Amino acid sequence: MIKIITSLLFLFFASFAFAQENSSTSEQIGNTNTSLTDQAGFNNDAFLSQVGNNNFSEIEQVRTNAIAEVTQLGDGHYSDVYQDSYGNDRAFVLQQGTDQSSEVVQESGAGNLADVDQDGNGHNSTIFQRGDIDEAWVFQRGVGNTSIISQDTGPITSMANLMQDGTGHMSTIVQTGAGGHQATVNQTGSMQTSLVCQHGMGNIANVTQRN
Repeated sequence: MIKIITSLLFLFFASFAFAQENSSTSEQIGNTNTSLTDQAGFNNDAFLSQVGNNNFSEIEQVRTNAIAEVTQLGDGHYSDVYQDSYGNDRAFVLQQGTDQSSEVVQESGAGNLADVDQDGNGHNSTIFQRGDIDEAWVFQRGVGNTSIISQDTGPITSMANLMQDGTGHMSTIVQTGAGGHQATVNQTGSMQTSLVCQHGMGNIANVTQRN
């Protein structure tokens, strides 16, 4: 009986340890770079690469099956990824140049995906996703562009694409409620401003501004 109980306990703890397995990889080249990774759930993967100086990155994964990949090349970048969902959280951040800032928050949803690509100087990007089939892309080039995407939708569809190239652009996309959300914003030149708010039913929005 003692042998049987001991074997069962061994199998239990072995299974528990396997279920809790997380993976974290960090590479830093340069001076005064800071990397923080906190994984409280299981089957989470975090990849971080920083090449340059004075960069900061934090990845926090609270639940299960999340993937975060952050690459920062240059100086003075800031990245914060927070994943708290039983969905398929995926966050990819690439920042090149100087003084870029990115924040990605993924909660609750089913198929959350965030992809941030910033190249240049002084860009700011914020993505907030809270279910269902959220998907957001941000591409910013030039100097001093700012983007905000907030997705807090009901059953099924939502998507947002945002492209800004130039100087001093500002774009905000807000998607809430149940519907066929889609939004695409493309701004080039300088000092363009765009605001898209979508709530419910079969929404589609395309915005193109240039000067």
